[in-house]
Amino acid sequence: MEENQNPSPMAESLASSVPEPLRPAFEFLLKNIKPIVIGLAAILVITFATGLYSTIQSKRTASANDDLGVILASTQGADKIAKLEAFLPEAPSGLAKSVITELAYTCMQQKDYSKAEKYWNDLAAQSEQMNVVAKIGAAKCQMLAGKSAEAVKSLEALQASAPEAYKNILARELAEAAQLAGDKELAIEQFEALLANSEPQEKQYIEYRIRLLKK
Repeated sequence: MEENQNPSPMAESLASSVPEPLRPAFEFLLKNIKPIVIGLAAILVITFATGLYSTIQSKRTASANDDLGVILASTQGADKIAKLEAFLPEAPSGLAKSVITELAYTCMQQKDYSKAEKYWNDLAAQSEQMNVVAKIGAAKCQMLAGKSAEAVKSLEALQASAPEAYKNILARELAEAAQLAGDKELAIEQFEALLANSEPQEKQYIEYRIRLLKK
């Protein structure tokens, strides 16, 4: 009589707790081991495999941290960008955002504003926590690349949705972008908004900028 090879309900439940990279091995186990022992065997396999997988991932992250540290400490400029770009596809998910941030900053330092803007936008898409900061970075790249009108549009859109904590920095950046774009009215409006929320030591400088714009 042929033995029943269908996995037990317990085994199917346990399968959901197996890390994705180990799922094929677990499915092979389900198909090839007798149902009477599948529950115990599966528990042992999951316990061992999950522990091994976590250890491998921890070692991989530690190794990647070391590799990134070497790049940051031993390279600069175009060489740093090239090495970071080569490293990025292999970076663990926990490190990828740090690599993208470093690429954005380094590209700005190298005055490669188009590439820097791309990396800021990549970071904005991948990190909710860094979303506003990254979008400000992208707009700054547009300004530095001579695309001030685009920067104004980007910053106005961001200003409409950003948290209150970013109110001053967005007003400042939008004022600068508007002035560069030749929109004095918008620049004055933003400097005046900034003036109302600035520290006393900043107000004199902002008032000076407003006076220049009104001439």
